[in-house]
Amino acid sequence: MTVKTILRVIVSAALMAAFMSACNAKRSQESDVDRTRESRDLSYSFEENGCATGKVTYSDDSDYCAALKDDSRNNNCARRLRATMFETKKCPGSFYQK
Repeated sequence: MTVKTILRVIVSAALMAAFMSACNAKRSQESDVDRTRESRDLSYSFEENGCATGKVTYSDDSDYCAALKDDSRNNNCARRLRATMFETKKCPGSFYQK
């Protein structure tokens, strides 16, 4: 490979990475787990493509996991991000089953 070809590959890869970063800039994910001695609050707020769930807070894992699955509670927003959090928190069952 010539130097010119190598430079083209590097520039193409850099442009592709910049493009992918720009696409991801519109998505944000925020998740907090606030813990105190008396209570344990689980909360989340997701936004994807301008659609936001709003902040959701629960004191136990069961309600938190159920809320992640509830499309109407989450304004039908950020379904993919909620599914990822469902798996990350090791919620029981399947996100896609009611």
